[in-house]
Amino acid sequence: MGPKLGGVAAQRAKKSRPASKDIVRIVDKPSQDKREVTAVQMAVIQQLARGELMADVARRFQHHLVPHEMDRKKRLRKSRNRIRQWLSTQKMRDLLWEETMVGLDIDSPQIVRGIARKAKAGRVDAARLALELNGRHAPQAEITPAQINIQFGNIPRPRRDHSDGHEVVDVDPDEIVEIEPD
Repeated sequence: MGPKLGGVAAQRAKKSRPASKDIVRIVDKPSQDKREVTAVQMAVIQQLARGELMADVARRFQHHLVPHEMDRKKRLRKSRNRIRQWLSTQKMRDLLWEETMVGLDIDSPQIVRGIARKAKAGRVDAARLALELNGRHAPQAEITPAQINIQFGNIPRPRRDHSDGHEVVDVDPDEIVEIEPD
């Protein structure tokens, strides 16, 4: 504890200081980001990166995660909580992401072979994806349609050519008379 304060200084320190349980928690549990990753943590991360369920990983590693607990149900619950606690830190989530990406890179040839198999079986979407991966097909998302505007302004109207001998006559509608057939 710090030095003893009396009077007004003690009241100010009491108001500005967090509750004692917060101080204990901060002192007793140093930040996960400052510690090195242990072999057990790395093994848990690798299992989770492979797609294992957290409950299965906790069951598999329960004796390493909570060795002091004798009750099986409590040990399993505490081991799941320990893994959740680890994954609540950014460092462990980043490590899980990196391990997952390594696994994806390792599986890439199998993924491409699977896409090729589906494309050969007639799946058009798989064929397009395979051709895009090879660089032989450009998706239509990259091709944007152009807007075309045709404007008819200040263009002279075509004139009728009267070279065939017929004459064009303007007729007033009042002069038109209907003739009845005989």
